[in-house]
Amino acid sequence: MRAAAPLVLGALLLGACDRSAAEADGLERQRFVATMVDLRRAIADGRFSESMRDSILEAHDVTTDELRAWVTNHADDPQAYADTWREINETLLAPEDTADVDSVDTAADTAGAAE
Repeated sequence: MRAAAPLVLGALLLGACDRSAAEADGLERQRFVATMVDLRRAIADGRFSESMRDSILEAHDVTTDELRAWVTNHADDPQAYADTWREINETLLAPEDTADVDSVDTAADTAGAAE
């Protein structure tokens, strides 16, 4: 019975670590990338404003705090962090497809209506 105690404790700790990592992650990488792409496109197009930012975040169902938390939570993995920013930049340099244009245009329309 005593030999089983470390195994049970290890399993419980491993389970707790898995849950903590998932909870700390919060925002999925693809939502982070898509949100950052739309924000950077709005800035590059000269259409950026607080209401535009809010509309983009709302369209992606993301908060500023979630974006900041994603950056903080992934800062300890430089390779994954660099890969994410590389993907953002490559997406920005690639020709826009209609799905990306629609999400930014919808956010722009919403922001224009709010102003």
